[in-house]
Amino acid sequence: FAAPPLLPIIRDNLNLKANDIGNAGVASVSGAIFARVAMGAACDLVGPRLASATLTLLTAPAVYLSAVADSATGYFLMRFFTGFALATFVSTQYWMSSMFSPRVVGQANGQAAGWGNLGGGVAQLVMPLIYNVVLKTGATPFAAWRISFFIPALFQMSSAFAVMFLGQDLPDGNFHHC
Repeated sequence: FAAPPLLPIIRDNLNLKANDIGNAGVASVSGAIFARVAMGAACDLVGPRLASATLTLLTAPAVYLSAVADSATGYFLMRFFTGFALATFVSTQYWMSSMFSPRVVGQANGQAAGWGNLGGGVAQLVMPLIYNVVLKTGATPFAAWRISFFIPALFQMSSAFAVMFLGQDLPDGNFHHC
């Protein structure tokens, strides 16, 4: 969700055409679909905590590397690989279904999905603010959008570690494997 609010400056910097932008959007959704299918199996194998934290940590480098995209292909790959992170939706829904009783699991799933969507909305609002702060430090517009990507990447890594070390798979503990 970090790239779309900065798209006007990214488009100009990378000389993106309308079809480049459209293809990158398709790449993001495609990455998410592929990863969501895999995430279901990962949750069954290792539990939602480990699956979610691992995916979040593995996709953080793609957010960092967004700063080095220098062509339409680079932008396409950035959106494809960052799209994988959207599969945390699956682990969250799995997690809520494991943590809450059938009487309230629908409400828990709705709340969790809402908070996830809120995060995307916050990114839409905050990324231009971060960009403007970086600009005011003296960065050029084309450097500022690149530097701005370090903030969501840091938050992504922090979230991964928080889920890993502070989360719990089930009401009575974590998945255990033989």
